[in-house]
Amino acid sequence: MELNIKRNPRNGGLYCNFEHNGKYYYADIAYLVDYNECMIFLCDEDYKVTDWLELYVNRDVVVTEDCLRRCVEEFIFGLKEEEGE
Repeated sequence: MELNIKRNPRNGGLYCNFEHNGKYYYADIAYLVDYNECMIFLCDEDYKVTDWLELYVNRDVVVTEDCLRRCVEEFIFGLKEEEGE
């Protein structure tokens, strides 16, 4: 999957938007006070977050493009398992 990863000016981390099976998601990886964290949220088709209740969280991660890609891949793998793919 090709991800267009960008720098997040609000938190110094990285973010991207992606689609899977007709649903849209926002993924963010950021530096926090006590740990680094990657979170994924559900979006509308314009990639505006519709619910800030996280669908995926991974803490103590490295804030890099590669790590954000791995988190997105792990999230999609979990979705595919739930969907029986």
